[in-house]
Amino acid sequence: DLRSLKPFLQRKFGFKHVIVSKVLNTCGIGESLLETKIKDLILAQSNPTLALLIRPEGVIIRITAKASTHSEAEKMIEVVEAQVKARVGEYIYAVDDENMEEVVAKLLKDNCLTVACAESCTGGMLASRLTSISGSSMYIKGSIVTYSNEAKMKFLDVDKEILDTKGAVSPEVAKQMAEGVSSDIGVGITGIAGPTGGTDKKPVGLVYIAVAGKDNIVVKENIFSGDRARVRYRSTQQALEMIRQYIKNK
Repeated sequence: DLRSLKPFLQRKFGFKHVIVSKVLNTCGIGESLLETKIKDLILAQSNPTLALLIRPEGVIIRITAKASTHSEAEKMIEVVEAQVKARVGEYIYAVDDENMEEVVAKLLKDNCLTVACAESCTGGMLASRLTSISGSSMYIKGSIVTYSNEAKMKFLDVDKEILDTKGAVSPEVAKQMAEGVSSDIGVGITGIAGPTGGTDKKPVGLVYIAVAGKDNIVVKENIFSGDRARVRYRSTQQALEMIRQYIKNK
């Protein structure tokens, strides 16, 4: 415990300060744009300090303060945190160790909404993340992995002509996949996770994600870098972020 350790360290080594950090987790914004939006805050701060770190789930903003007490450091962090949130608050989905699936699960439960997933390149990873939380039966209505075109047509009523003309990896197919599952919110994911299967027009890392509800449908084109595992994980992270934004904007 830091409070009991501090007096010992002060006596033995003469330490007079504590260092406290807080992490703001972001999604849906790249490092360069995020840095541009808060660059003046980064340059102006010496205590607390601001640092951007890239993680598979997105860019994190770490605020670190040094003070004589833990509570004093926390107050210093609160001031900078408020400044950061005023600039990029819409992209911040969690603080410290809370992950995206926990955030989305809480939003679904609090708003009495259900979600169903139709996945291709992610192979059920989105449903797996959502069902990793106890009590997920309250908000997960169902999930289906439709990897082949035949499965997309049979189980989700994806139009054969669209598959033939637009291809399985297309915004039109993602939209029909999301609409093909029965729930308050339907999610469709189709893409090329690699390392094979890419073309000049449809490179590895191209993923279309659709989120459909009774009010509207949103389809987003994404280009994710990295190996197969990273592309698949980032696809599910973006899908969760789209669910989060859909509920927030309802």
